[in-house]
Amino acid sequence: MKLLTCMLCLFLISTPARPAESAAALPILEIVKAVTKKVIKAIDLGIQRLQNKTIWLQNAQKQVENTLSKLKLDEISNWTKKQRDLYKNYYEELQKVKSIITYYQRIKEISQNRPD
Repeated sequence: MKLLTCMLCLFLISTPARPAESAAALPILEIVKAVTKKVIKAIDLGIQRLQNKTIWLQNAQKQVENTLSKLKLDEISNWTKKQRDLYKNYYEELQKVKSIITYYQRIKEISQNRPD
């Protein structure tokens, strides 16, 4: 910004007050234009670098969020599998108990119907 202010001051100082000095002011005006273009290009490159860094950071953030989401989904999936296995074992045990109870009831029926 200071450079731009200095260039503007230089431009104002170098602006001819009389037409006779306009020939001498043209090279200074060209120098000011060239410096101004370089300053603008430098600022533009700085902005582009910041934009590239911002894009890179946004992509990194997306990757982190995706990794966290995957971890949460894996955690949920593991919990669901554990619950499924737990209830599967529970129902298998119930089935065994039911078959044993049915077997003993059948034995009881047979023993009660047995003639003495």
